[in-house]
Amino acid sequence: MDIEKLAVIGSGQMGVGIGLVAARFAQVRVQLVDTSEVQLEKGHSFIKSLLEKERKKERITTEEVDQILSRISMVKGISNIDNPDFVIEAVSENLAVKKSIFEELSKIISGNCVLASNTSSIISSDSPGFIANRLLMPYINEAIIALDNNIASVQDIDTTMKLGTNVPMGPLQLADFIGLDTCLSIMQVLHTEFGDSKYRPSTLLIKYVDAGWLGKKSGRGFYNYQDQNQVKL
Repeated sequence: MDIEKLAVIGSGQMGVGIGLVAARFAQVRVQLVDTSEVQLEKGHSFIKSLLEKERKKERITTEEVDQILSRISMVKGISNIDNPDFVIEAVSENLAVKKSIFEELSKIISGNCVLASNTSSIISSDSPGFIANRLLMPYINEAIIALDNNIASVQDIDTTMKLGTNVPMGPLQLADFIGLDTCLSIMQVLHTEFGDSKYRPSTLLIKYVDAGWLGKKSGRGFYNYQDQNQVKL
């Protein structure tokens, strides 16, 4: 089928990434949908900052930036979606929320529209978690446990892994970028499904999520993103 209009439900980092790739490379019209005007503004600003970085690196022209931005619109609420050909939900890892979104979508979109889910831990086929998360989550969890046990600071843990394994960012910074609530949800699903203690979320991770310190998207997590120096909390 020809896809001309894509709607992405959720304007967090994952939703923004999906929408930007679609607008830039597939050149489809994208509607980024969220219930929060603040989150929509953040998402739009994030898209512009990513494109500006690409422009400065001369990977894209100013004209192309303008064209990509013209294909992306910010929409408040599912009820305001404009007849998409394809919808991808990219909200938090909460099955009840995802089901609710699909129920609402089914009432307003056409019968030819494709509904898709972007998920990190909901069961697909006969295996939960996918390969990457089954390997990644214990790595992140062990780093959080090391921090909780005062083995090393946030910066020292991340620097050690970056220098020692040549990864672009350490496990704690990566967790902040994924979203600590998302990491917690994934770990809970994996721990429930496999019963393996390596997936049991650390106490510190639970405390941070309960406090609303969800990482980069909330402004603070293991790093403070409201401070340009990203000071440890």
